[in-house]
Amino acid sequence: MSVDTGDDDAACIEFDELHGIEFPTISGVEGGGTSICNNYGIGAYPTFILIAPDHTIVEQDMWPLNNGAQTLIDYFEGHGIQEASCDQTLTAMFTSDITEVCEANDVSFSDASVGGATSWSWTFEGGDPATSTDQNPIVTYNSAGTYNVGLEVSNGTETNSVLMENYITVNSCTGINESDEIGLNVFPNPTSGEFELQLIYNGAVSIKVYNMLGISVYEQEENASGKFTKPMDLKGMENGIYFISIQTNDKTYGKKIKLMNN
Repeated sequence: MSVDTGDDDAACIEFDELHGIEFPTISGVEGGGTSICNNYGIGAYPTFILIAPDHTIVEQDMWPLNNGAQTLIDYFEGHGIQEASCDQTLTAMFTSDITEVCEANDVSFSDASVGGATSWSWTFEGGDPATSTDQNPIVTYNSAGTYNVGLEVSNGTETNSVLMENYITVNSCTGINESDEIGLNVFPNPTSGEFELQLIYNGAVSIKVYNMLGISVYEQEENASGKFTKPMDLKGMENGIYFISIQTNDKTYGKKIKLMNN
């Protein structure tokens, strides 16, 4: 199938769809084939047009040509058009399955470097292990805090490195102070989703709920006055253990709750 003078917009659209072209091939769909031929100065058929990624014309009216790759290459070379190198500069990059965890949980790191890396040197501030030469290491974080992660890669002739500051956040999900100090309790526990958070305190409190990966699934600021009761709802979340963190003006309290949806 080709696009020709007199073709309507539908024919141009069909041409794009037939060849799997997402960007309108030549001039869009308004004006049909006649507009295309006029815009690009096409005077004879069949013809090829070489268009750059920014949609500017590099070469046009390449005709008559056999429909073959080598014929096109010969044409380009005969007109001083050189093939660009596709080699990628060595660049260190990485990803991880999560960036926020509870203490004593793991983070899986994945190398995403380009340019043919053949060796890897990781540094994990606050992690265990603190360093690794694996391509895709797994690291345990045992202490609450915010930590940097670094990666240096090499392809045997050159190196490149990246440092992601404050990349991993580790939360103390269980709380370090006795819940009895403020009468912290949750009821019912286990729960199918709806429960009450109870505490005795006067002043502002920050309520957060974390899943086992240390990801916050609920945050709310409240002003408690004496015996305080807060209705909570985790319906729709995955079954498992969750950590409720209560931050007062000077301390953090924690409580576990088990979610068992029907």
